[in-house]
Amino acid sequence: MRMHVALRDLPALHSERSENRRMSTTEPLSSSAAVDTPRAARYGKQLASHLGRRVVTEWDEHTGTGLVVFDGGRCELRATPDQLLLHVVLKPGADPSVAGARLDLIEDVVGRHLVRFGTRDELVVRWVRPDGSNGREYAYTDDRPEGHQMPR
Repeated sequence: MRMHVALRDLPALHSERSENRRMSTTEPLSSSAAVDTPRAARYGKQLASHLGRRVVTEWDEHTGTGLVVFDGGRCELRATPDQLLLHVVLKPGADPSVAGARLDLIEDVVGRHLVRFGTRDELVVRWVRPDGSNGREYAYTDDRPEGHQMPR
């Protein structure tokens, strides 16, 4: 039996705030995704290892958690038996004129790499913002096997 975790129920990955309240400009931009896979720890470790060639990363096999540190933000990773949970947070005080583009870039790097690693498992990465709005979505397609952003 697969158990799916609602992103709003993850206090370690999502800050506690009303779903009806929009983020203020003082709160850092963030985005989360729950990627369905029974091999979450494998993909989390692979993502951290691969991206570690260019940025600072860590992966703890005992806790099934990791971190990918980008310029201007980070992506927290947590493996459960059925999902790889991802949470991107920009550094506090990020320049509002570039914060949205920075968040999109981190979503893009993480989403494309996971989809490419998980081609056989047909991984889908759907980013969701704290206010419940949809972010980007990445999935494998026959014409773009490296993974790409799907239309919203």
